[in-house]
Amino acid sequence: MTILTGGADLRILVVHFKTGCWDNPLSEKHHACPILFQQFRALQEWLTQRVNNGESFAIIGDFNRRMTRTDPLFIALNQIAPLDLVTAGYANPCLNGSAFIDHILLGGSAIQWEEPGSLRVMTIPQDTGRTLSDHCPVSVTLKIPQQKTP
Repeated sequence: MTILTGGADLRILVVHFKTGCWDNPLSEKHHACPILFQQFRALQEWLTQRVNNGESFAIIGDFNRRMTRTDPLFIALNQIAPLDLVTAGYANPCLNGSAFIDHILLGGSAIQWEEPGSLRVMTIPQDTGRTLSDHCPVSVTLKIPQQKTP
């Protein structure tokens, strides 16, 4: 999906990757890892196309991976294009301070659009017996530049 703003456009990809390969190494041949690694290869192709087109973009969703800036999968993506892993360095307040598995990656000009300190997590009670979702929504505020009028 592309959001047309009248200024800078933002291409958005929403993902939901295979669960079960939380922080396993790339050498892992069992469990869910081969499927997750295959999904990341498809993501690398999408990312390469964004770079080739010179697009600003955001990749958001359930990565089912405890990604950090040192995660081999993030490093592989970051070698294609500089990325901002918005959730890096934060603990998920929804899951008692555990690592995020839902992420927002910004690339292209969108890296400069992030409003500092705007990462938010909408906490949803997880132990009430009636669960709306097993994830808490993650958001960030972007200040997308408007087209200059002559």
